[in-house]
Amino acid sequence: MRILIDTNIYLHAIDQAQNPLKGKECLQIFESIHQGEISAVYNALIVSELHFNLNNHYKLLPKHIHAYLEAYFLKSGSFESRHFQIPLTLQMMKTCSLDFPDALIAQNALSEDIPILSYDKDFDRVAGLKRLEPKALLKALKKK
Repeated sequence: MRILIDTNIYLHAIDQAQNPLKGKECLQIFESIHQGEISAVYNALIVSELHFNLNNHYKLLPKHIHAYLEAYFLKSGSFESRHFQIPLTLQMMKTCSLDFPDALIAQNALSEDIPILSYDKDFDRVAGLKRLEPKALLKALKKK
């Protein structure tokens, strides 16, 4: 299964103290990626958002930030998407009341015709976009 992984999933996996249950679910997601059960799709904005949070919110050293980015985005099972359509993104901001990063990520998932893995319920306002939370995806994987 190919799925676009939103920034909050990476952050919950890194900062498990914030919410231990979500942290555990997110780690299980990355284990499923490692095992080849899921193909993770990301884009430059997601990498940038993760870098920004690790640098500015968590105050990590550059070498630690690089280690996280390399671990998540350079491993097998992760694929970069470059399907961006700024006019559609701007339209989505207006029609779905999303900020630019969320609209771009949603538009990217729609362009790839894949669901998004996120705890952010704002994505539910986007017609045609399927949003899954880690718990639901892990449950679906167990049924296979």
